[in-house]
This record gives sequence, structure tokens and C-alpha cells, in this order.
Amino acid sequence: MRKYLLPILLLLILTPTTSAQPTRRIGPRMIYNPVDQEFLLYGGAHWQNGYNFYGDLWSYKPETNTWIKLETHNDPPPRFNHMLTYIPTRHQLFLYGGWSTNDKTGDTYIYDIETSTWTQLYPTDHPIARSDASVAYHPPTDTVILYSGFLQDDSHSQDIWTYSFQEENWIQQNPTNPPLGQYGHYMITTQTNQLLMYPGHWSIRAGGILINHGYGGNIWEYDPTSETWTEHQTAPNPPGRYWGQVTYDSTENRIILNGGHGTVDYDDTWLYNIDTQTWTQADTQLKPPPRGCAAITYDPENHIAVLFGGFSENGQSLDDTWILNCTTLTWSQPGIETPTEPPTQPPPETQENQIPAYPPLLTLTTIALTIALARRHKKIN
Repeated sequence: MRKYLLPILLLLILTPTTSAQPTRRIGPRMIYNPVDQEFLLYGGAHWQNGYNFYGDLWSYKPETNTWIKLETHNDPPPRFNHMLTYIPTRHQLFLYGGWSTNDKTGDTYIYDIETSTWTQLYPTDHPIARSDASVAYHPPTDTVILYSGFLQDDSHSQDIWTYSFQEENWIQQNPTNPPLGQYGHYMITTQTNQLLMYPGHWSIRAGGILINHGYGGNIWEYDPTSETWTEHQTAPNPPGRYWGQVTYDSTENRIILNGGHGTVDYDDTWLYNIDTQTWTQADTQLKPPPRGCAAITYDPENHIAVLFGGFSENGQSLDDTWILNCTTLTWSQPGIETPTEPPTQPPPETQENQIPAYPPLLTLTTIALTIALARRHKKIN
């Protein structure tokens, strides 16, 4: 048996290995870092006889299909379904709340991308603890806008808050016509600084009793200067859902919506034209399996959107990565070839007498070394 140990070890050393990536998770958040042209994924959780919370930060570069776990300092407590947005004027991430180890939380953090350091902020005022709110940065007012969410008593508030970098404080605004309280909704900022929200799971309560609830609906727009909401009447809309994957395609000035959870779990992809206020469903044959509570973000440099994780139809956490080509509106899974017609002959790397997935030279070298080592051990023994 000993004479085979070295050949076996040699084969193991030469065996290709897959690169590291984030573990399966729900409720992570992802932004695009235009300075370093990378995607940054933070947090999430995995259910296994209770929630396992993550507080790691990952970098993803689609051109090489490479995930790298970043070394960070002064990390916040791990969490999922938190509120995360990018502040381009400061090249920082802004984090608020989420679901952490001790229920929902109401803390505020800044992450400096250059120094890889988290810093907790201590504003005098702040929203009460929550997860699943919508959040976006508004450049003209240099504020972060946060609306509604899932509170600790399981209610869904109708409050809207702005974080002012100038005042270093959260300020509650008081619009007279807010959307219904909800969670699992998402807000984006357009190139012209519109704040648009795709709704989630809304509810109507009276005296703490649930009267009615539903999913999705019309796009809403918020103006923080006049403190007014405007509902965009659109029809037809995608089937109602929450925890869908929502991102903003700044090249085409449109919202991209994928999947989500409602009366069923969805795997469809929809496009909202902001100029015409109309929805169109993309005709995608190959696509991510149904899911909700995943992360998705748009890359304007390459005109793609990257999706990661979420939960499947049977409630299992996912760890797959998908890329949407926003020019052709086709999905692909990096590292996995798109199915095509069966080849008429074996591909070059799997010809007869070769080891699958190994190039010819490496195959011959491995076989020769293995035989030589085996003969040497035979002579010695």
C-alpha cells in the first residue's frame, strides 16, 4: 500500500480546485464599487436549526469569476436583511440595522473602502430597530433615505427617515401620503436623482389586528425636499411579490426585477422603463431557479447585473452566482457552459486516453511520473 502513496499524493496535488466563495446564505446585500470595478457583498444568514449569521465582506470580479474574502477591521455584529448603500462622494458603504443575533438592530455604520475599516456612528436620533427596509443615497441633499421595514413587534411602519451627513444625525420626515407599511421592498436612485421604490409585502392593521395584506403593486417616487410621495400608475405590473431582486440599470434608465416570493416563488425577469413608466417581461430561457431574498447589483462598466444567493422554493439557502447580460437580456452562470447541441466528437480535453478536464501535456506528465514512482518503489521493495 505504501508504494502507492506518493503517486496518489501527486495526483491530489495536480487536481484542479475550485476557488473560495461566500457560503450559502439569504439576505446578503451587494453594491458595485466603481473605483475598483468590483462587487462587494456583505452579510447574510443560513438557517440550520437556527440562524447562522454572517458579517463577512466579499469582493467579486466577474471577468475572472473570482470571489475574495476581504480582511476588515472593527466589524459590526453579523446580520442579514440589513440596509446597505454606496456613498460615491465618500467612497464608503453606509449600513443600518438588519436582523442580528439579538433580533432586529438599529445601529448605524460606515465602511471606508480604502482603509477596510468599519466605524460605528452614534447619532442623537435614529429609526427604531428594524430589518427589510428600503434604503438609497440621494446626492442632491447628501442624505440616505430609509422607508418602512420589519420592526421587532413584527409590524411594518410607515415612517421615513433621512440620515444627514452634514448634521450627522437621522431626521424623521412627515409626508402626508406614504405608501402602506411594508417589508421586502427596494429603493433605487436614478441618474437624474429620482428616488423610486418597488413595493414589497404590505399590510393594513387596525388596533394591532391585521385587516388586509398583499404583495407588490405600483412604483412609488419620493421627493425628500418637498417630503411627498407620488404613486406611478402602471399596468400591467409584474405579479405581486416581495424579497425580489431589484437593481437599477443606469445605462438604459430602467429597473431590473428578478424573482421574489409571493403566492409562489418566481424566476422571471422584468424591466421597468422609467421614461415611459411601463413594465416588460424579458424572454429568458436559461435563468436562475426561483428564489427570494438574494443580492443583485448592476455594473455600468460592463453592462451586466450580478446575482448571488437567496433562498430556493423549498426554503434552502443558495450559494450560486448568476450574471445577466443587460444588452442581450440573457442569464449565464459563470464557470458553467451554456447548454448547446451535443458535440459530434469529444471536446479536445476529453479525447480518448486523456484524463477529463486535464490538458494533454499535464495528462502525459502525470501518467509518466506516476509510472516512474511506482517502478522506483517496486525496486526498493
